[in-house]
Amino acid sequence: MEIVIYGEPVPQGRPKFASYGGHVHAYDPQKSKNYKQLVRFWVTQYLKKLDGFEPYENALCVDLTFYLGIPTSWSKQKRIQASQGVIRPIVRNGDIDNMVKAILDANNGLLWVDDCIITDLSARKRYTGELARVVIKITEVKEC
Repeated sequence: MEIVIYGEPVPQGRPKFASYGGHVHAYDPQKSKNYKQLVRFWVTQYLKKLDGFEPYENALCVDLTFYLGIPTSWSKQKRIQASQGVIRPIVRNGDIDNMVKAILDANNGLLWVDDCIITDLSARKRYTGELARVVIKITEVKEC
């Protein structure tokens, strides 16, 4: 299965904390929450095309490719190098592990029952001259 999530990838932010009635509650930062909703929207649109899809329950291999927009402030030469893969995204606010976490958490109960069933995981970040997006490839362990 291959799904494309359009939109600039957002890393999972650190949890925020609030106190209600003497109890402390953790919650997602608004930017992370909005991105997870966007991910769920695109995945739901894809799953509507599949009749009777049930979330995966067995071990999975997941491959993620994050395509980030090239900064518009860069020179034409630098933008060309980025689109050709010569320059890779190493920006501070784009930790790949946090990007992965946002995608995996957003799909709990939707693509898979829980992300604990993912036994094989690969991820990469690249620049793109096209639309920013994430490509999710899922295969069952017996096939990967």
